[in-house]
Amino acid sequence: MHADDGEGPLAPGTLLAGRYRLGERIGTGGSASVHRARDELLGRDVAIKAVRGSSDPAAAERERTEVQLLARLNHRALVTVFDAVSVRIGDAESILVVMELVDGPTLSQRRAEGPLADRELLRMARDLAEALAVVHAEGIVHRDVKPSNILLAPSPLPEHEHDARLADFGIAAIDGGGDLTATGAVLGTAAYLSPEQAVGGDVGPAADVYALGLVL
Repeated sequence: MHADDGEGPLAPGTLLAGRYRLGERIGTGGSASVHRARDELLGRDVAIKAVRGSSDPAAAERERTEVQLLARLNHRALVTVFDAVSVRIGDAESILVVMELVDGPTLSQRRAEGPLADRELLRMARDLAEALAVVHAEGIVHRDVKPSNILLAPSPLPEHEHDARLADFGIAAIDGGGDLTATGAVLGTAAYLSPEQAVGGDVGPAADVYALGLVL
C-alpha cells in the first residue's frame, strides 16, 4: 500500500464489509494509512487504519494479536476500536482496524498555537496517566508516547477545550514478552525516549511514564 493508492480496495467510495464507505486518506506512515469512513449501518463517521499485510505467517499473527489486544482497552483517553475487517491489498491479506474518529488536532499541532491553560494541562495529565494505567494493566507498553500521538477531540463540555486521546500503538510491545510489530521496527522517537530505550535495553511500563513526563 502506497501514498498514491487511489484505486483498489482503499479507493474513496469503496464499501467495505457491506457497511464502511471509505473517504479521503487523513494520515499515512511507513506501514499503515488512516482513512476517514462512514459507517452506513450506524450512521456515524469512523477512522479506518489499514495496516499493510505480510505474507509471513508470524507477522500476520502479530497483526491479529495487536488488534485483539487493543480492542480490549477501554478508557475515555484511548482511541476506541470498534471493529476489524480483512481485505486483500496486493499479494497479502491486510487488516483494517475501524476506530473512533478523533476530529481534531494532535497535541503537537495545538502546542504550536500557544500554551495550554493550566487547568487543561492538569486534566490532560490525569486522563493520559489513567489511560496508561489501563494499557499497562493489560500487559501492553506503548513505547511511543509523544505529542503527535496524542489526539485532541473537541470537548462536549463548554468549560474545556479538548479531550485527549492516546493513539498509535503501532510499535507497542507486550510487557515481558515480544514486540507486537515486526522485528526491526523503530522503537520510539528520539526526543521522548526513556534511558532504557535509548540504549536498547528491556522496555517496560516505566518507559511510557517517563515519556509522558517529557510530554507534559
